[in-house]
Amino acid sequence: MNPFDQLDEQSRRTFLSNTARTAFGVTLGGASASWFSSAEATEAIKKSNGKAKNVIYLYMSGGMTHIDTFDPKPDAPSEYRGPIKAISTKVDGIQLGQHFEHTAKHTDKMAIVRSMTSTQGAHAQGNYHVHTSYTQRASITHPSLGSWANKLDADRLKGTLPPYVTVHTGNNHPGAGFFEPNVAPLPVGDAEKGLQNSKRRSNVSEADFNRQIALRSKLDANFGARFKKG
Repeated sequence: MNPFDQLDEQSRRTFLSNTARTAFGVTLGGASASWFSSAEATEAIKKSNGKAKNVIYLYMSGGMTHIDTFDPKPDAPSEYRGPIKAISTKVDGIQLGQHFEHTAKHTDKMAIVRSMTSTQGAHAQGNYHVHTSYTQRASITHPSLGSWANKLDADRLKGTLPPYVTVHTGNNHPGAGFFEPNVAPLPVGDAEKGLQNSKRRSNVSEADFNRQIALRSKLDANFGARFKKG
């Protein structure tokens, strides 16, 4: 993507960096740079053969601070870095908070991103930005990460189990955004209680339940035949 064509407002750092690279001839400008980067990225994706089939995204809303976990600041003044000390890890140059002794042994398998910035100081807008990579607006809702995965890989939707599930996210999660509802996540409010409204009521027998399902299918038959996709 051409950085000058992004929908969201650029940070001062990004603007100066892109301007300097263009001015000194370090990079191609305009549409050419965008085209080449997009083409190369697409080709790289086609050639890749990643082993990961599923992702568990743990979003610690209201969790520990970055300076106490994966981004310690040992050289910062004490009033900024806090009481947690930094420890060395298996990878030279990467330090973690002192309570991550076991995690530090596996940093060679980790990708730690410490360059994220945001112009949003409020939690709600910041959460939205992390889930969608877009600045929150009143006129549009952008898709979340899992909805993008479902949209770009239709085979994910063919299985019996839902390919995208959210747990205890509430109503503030962006979900499918402006995509179709079928790529939205299946919300689970309380993991201890399981999927809501998925269990048969105790006063309804299995035979009665099956008859109700059959009756509903008959009532929906004409509508389904008329508006069936494909």
